[in-house]
Amino acid sequence: MKKLLTALTILCASLALQAAYSDYYIMLSVCAPGQIPIAKSSVDGVRLHLIYGDVQNLNGLDLGLGCGRVREHMNGLQIGGGNVVGTDVAGMQLGLVNLVDSDMAGFQCSLWNDVRANGAGFQLGACNTAGHFGGLQLGLVNWADSMTGLQIGLLNFIDDESLFVFPFVNGRF
Repeated sequence: MKKLLTALTILCASLALQAAYSDYYIMLSVCAPGQIPIAKSSVDGVRLHLIYGDVQNLNGLDLGLGCGRVREHMNGLQIGGGNVVGTDVAGMQLGLVNLVDSDMAGFQCSLWNDVRANGAGFQLGACNTAGHFGGLQLGLVNWADSMTGLQIGLLNFIDDESLFVFPFVNGRF
């Protein structure tokens, strides 16, 4: 009991000190809006979420069991059931579903990886989709509007090709 009270005291003191700054180092969330600090905050450190967590920007580690949403920029490592980023990602996403509304540079691994604008790096999943992708897509189904790189999978689609679907291997350089 004494250790628990000590840990809670340190946590509360840490969160109180962070209130003086615009960015936070720790965010804890069970289900937004039940989180400390509020979703409009940015985190430079660690965010832990159980069911759903929501943050403006995140630089560091995002770890959760449910869905983790970053409204704008995510730099670092995001691990969760569902990882959703509003603008861009630089780093790594590991989960069941990874969705990026704009640009991604790095590595995505899940059942479904989706980059709506420009992706660069490596996508590994059952289904990989992207606007423009530069790098390697490895999965059962790979789809890109345009591509600079290689797709390896059962079905591979590159929309700007004259022969846009190709089994097993497809690429454009």
